[in-house]
Amino acid sequence: MTTDRMPPSLLGLGRDIFVMHILPQLDAKDVNSLRQTCKELDTLAKDPAVWHAIYNAMFPPPEAMPPIRQEGWEERCNDRCSSRVYAWGSAEAGRIGVALSDVDRDHRGRRGVNRPWPVQAFSDVVVRNIGCGGYFTAILSTHGEIQVAGDFHGQLRGVSPPMRLKASNAKFTAMSCGRTFLLGRDSTDNIYMWLHTRESDGVLLDLGGLQVQKMVAGWSAAAVITDEVGVAVWKVPEVATETFKVNYLVVPHTGGGEKGAGDWRVVDVAVGASFIAITTQNGKLFTTKLDFEAVTLPAPEYNADIHAAVNGEGITKVYTLLNRLVAVTANGHIVQTQWEDGRFTRVELLDLDDVVQVAVGDHHCLALTTNGSIYAWGTEPHSCGAFGMGTPAQIGAAGGETRPIRWFASDSTLAKPTRVHAPPMYRIAAGGWHSAAVGNRKCGGQD
Repeated sequence: MTTDRMPPSLLGLGRDIFVMHILPQLDAKDVNSLRQTCKELDTLAKDPAVWHAIYNAMFPPPEAMPPIRQEGWEERCNDRCSSRVYAWGSAEAGRIGVALSDVDRDHRGRRGVNRPWPVQAFSDVVVRNIGCGGYFTAILSTHGEIQVAGDFHGQLRGVSPPMRLKASNAKFTAMSCGRTFLLGRDSTDNIYMWLHTRESDGVLLDLGGLQVQKMVAGWSAAAVITDEVGVAVWKVPEVATETFKVNYLVVPHTGGGEKGAGDWRVVDVAVGASFIAITTQNGKLFTTKLDFEAVTLPAPEYNADIHAAVNGEGITKVYTLLNRLVAVTANGHIVQTQWEDGRFTRVELLDLDDVVQVAVGDHHCLALTTNGSIYAWGTEPHSCGAFGMGTPAQIGAAGGETRPIRWFASDSTLAKPTRVHAPPMYRIAAGGWHSAAVGNRKCGGQD
């Protein structure tokens, strides 16, 4: 029941204390509950600065962020809190958390879900981030839980309820999905690793006291950006229990000195099957060969061809899987290239603007733009539905090429990013032969 005034003990704190320091520490649900207790708190809770701060705390960038009026932050935050998880692509091994029999006919083919479809198993979770591996889809909730649909090694038969990953009752603040493993970081900056979904307890990684700024999972390796040594990378083991001592290699010239501080500070890293890519504060992209048999890694080299393709724009983000590298510029343009025979070839600037996030799967890529639109390109194998654009005939009508490979199955190719008909999305992910996203609930499951 709403009263006219705040309790006397709160009156003396002042408006600035509430708006700038107290209310932003709560989540959207708590603020909406608190504002019902008295009219003064309701008035304070309407301040756009409160909702802007809450949004940034609950949903760190990159997010699809179409321009809005400043007073629109409360609506955006509530929309984001009521968003839902969508998935599409191969339904094999329960990787998308959806059974084909539960999907409308116009959203599925013989081998998978071919248009974005809501995942009911995650319907009660407010999702902060989403990721995909080879055979699984994972979500990180705003309450710090990691849940996984599918299996790290594709051994699951059918669809099972998502498994909640644990680590000493930790609250997780970040996660990163590799091909067959997952990394999670908790609120005290411990990093855990999971190698099997049947083992819900994570393995604590012992990095020798390194202060980690960012962690990234790759195909079969992982990397961290640290304060002390710069970029450290290691090969993921097949088996690990309890605490795992990480024997990492350091990427030269990334930790302190001329190439590791100030404008040369590393801000992003991506780990391919046989290379590693980094971006620096001043927008430069460097790459080096990844060889775990070596005692030391080669010094990273400036990639002039990629910078030339984007006309010198600064590069802020890098994404990779296997041998494909996709880079995003500060102006939201994207360039892709392939690692072949120890070097990058076929550098190509793609015709797409305002990109805030890219997701790279085994054969296909997705891009998310500022207005929440998804674009797909690459190859959709065996009519699995990973593009999310419908049947092979519908992909062909959108400009793709289709090559029959067996009865009722085709490989479809999109040479350039092509719009996926879907609700506005906030986050995207791509895996083996599937894709996932967090998007607007109001649009439901239909396109």
